[in-house]
Parts: sequence; C-alpha cells; structure tokens
Amino acid sequence: MRAVLASGPGRFDPVEIAEPATPAGGRLLEVEAAGVCAADRMLWHGTGPWSVRWPLVPGHEILGRDLATGERLTVEVKVPCGQCRYCDTGRTNLCPHGRHIGSELPGGFAQRIALPPGALVHRVPEHLPLTAAVLAEPMACAVHAVRRAGIRAGDTVGVIGLGSVGALTVHAALRRGAGRVVAVVRTAHKAAVARLLGAEPVLVSGSGPVPDALDGGLDAVLECSGDPVAAQWALRLAVPGGRVCLYGVYQQWATVDLNQVAEFKELTLTGGHLAPGCFPEAIDLLDSVPAATVVTAVRPLDELGLALEPAQGPRIKEVVVP
Repeated sequence: MRAVLASGPGRFDPVEIAEPATPAGGRLLEVEAAGVCAADRMLWHGTGPWSVRWPLVPGHEILGRDLATGERLTVEVKVPCGQCRYCDTGRTNLCPHGRHIGSELPGGFAQRIALPPGALVHRVPEHLPLTAAVLAEPMACAVHAVRRAGIRAGDTVGVIGLGSVGALTVHAALRRGAGRVVAVVRTAHKAAVARLLGAEPVLVSGSGPVPDALDGGLDAVLECSGDPVAAQWALRLAVPGGRVCLYGVYQQWATVDLNQVAEFKELTLTGGHLAPGCFPEAIDLLDSVPAATVVTAVRPLDELGLALEPAQGPRIKEVVVP
C-alpha cells in the first residue's frame, strides 16, 4: 500500500510498504483523510521536544473507515494501557505506558492503518463532509483547552495563535457561552479568519507587546501558538483571579514573571495535552464549525511535503487524502 515513511527530519518519502494485518482484538481502517499538525512539522524539521525512533509512518489526526464494520471513525492519539492510575481516573492522555499513533505506532499518512486493541475510537457522522469530519481530533484538543481554562458563560476570553487548534478553540469557547472572544494574531489573514469565526482580532507585530487596551482584561486566556513570548503575554492579559491555559508545544524554555501568577494576580495556570474525554463533545461541534475557513488545503498523500514546508500562502489546517 502507499504510505509516507519518515526516516528522519526532512526525509518523509511516499513509498510502497506492506499491507498491515488486523491485530487480534484490534481494527483495520481505510484512511479517508489525515490532518497535518504542527507536531508533524516539528518532526519534519527536527525541532520537537520528543525522542522518536525512526523510521515511522507519521500522522495522528485520522479519519477512516473500519474495514470489518464499515463504521466511519476517528481515533485518539494515545493508545493507553487501561490499567494505571491515570487510565483509572480518565486521564488517559497522561498514561505513562501508552503509545502515540503517528510516532510510536504507525500513523495515518497511509492508505490503511492497523489499530491495536485498546485504541480509543469514536464514530463520526456520515453526513459530515470530509473537511469537517477530519477536524475531530484537533476539535477535541480545542474542547480540552476550553475545559482546562474553565470557560464559563459570559467570560471574556483571549485566544493567542490561530492555527487549527487556536481557530477551533475560538469556536469551542463561543459555543460554550463566552461573551466575547479576542484572538491575538500576527497576520492580516489570521485577523480576517478570527472575524469569520466570531472573534475580535487583535493584530500584533513580532515579539512586541500586546496592546495596552487588553492588558489584564481577560477572564481566561488560552495560549495555542507554542511561542514562549506568547505564554508571557497570556499571564499579562489575564485579570486578577483569571485563568490561563497553555495548550502548545514549546520548542524553547521561557523566562516568566511568576509574580504575575502568584503575588500580583493569583492566577490559575494549567497546561493541556491531547483530549481525554473530549471527543463526543468535539464531534457534536463539527456540524457548526466553519470548516471551509479552517481547512485551507486538501492534498494528495504524495504532496505531504508541501504541507510540511513553510507555507507559500495563508495556512491554518492542511489535510492529505491517500
């Protein structure tokens, strides 16, 4: 079958590989589409914070069909052990014995994928178009970020960074009842996207300060860019007693004024990783998401490299189909 085999940073090659066998107690999926994540680009550029064993078949935002049952499914990134204290309390994303699809297990940049027993799958409605259905995994991440930030009805919310998770976080926050969502972005295109999503854009330049009008005025701030500077902005933007969720993969250490968290504001600061327990709510939101705004390109599998390189034009979410 056709798949992308990654043998190291910058070496993601479309090749023919052996057909996967259905594991005992597992599933075999025909891949309908797979989203390209910022984490895939970090693997491509060799800049991620993870240790990986090459070669591998990447791709973890998967939409597929069970070849035995015909069900249209999406898959959670981590296959948990099901036995540790984290699994027992529903925090499967933190399972220390779990394995990640697309790095430790073969991923979705392939025509078919074998899922081991214990893989967490969720049905995706047939009526959803591909460009909406393939957003199930990043939408679940957005729902987790909103939950971790404790978004409540009427809140004034800031979202920093409008990649796919940031864009979907705007949508999830508004659907949860946020009274106002401010999107902090760096390009005019992202500002236009923020408006289409129902957010108020605030355009900033480089690593400069955010506008004084926003300083300390947001009930909750969700940092989705993975920029350490933006993490500092998030602490500054939150009101005293506010909440900040860092939902990014950070490639550098940051110097942070901890007095913004403790002495001056008594903030609640949380992190976010993957999306435990969030897929049902996320899939319900796919009917209302403006998928045409979020998905900026659909490419054949052989063009994955174009989706991994720096964008030649506006980009939010790119998708490949085998």
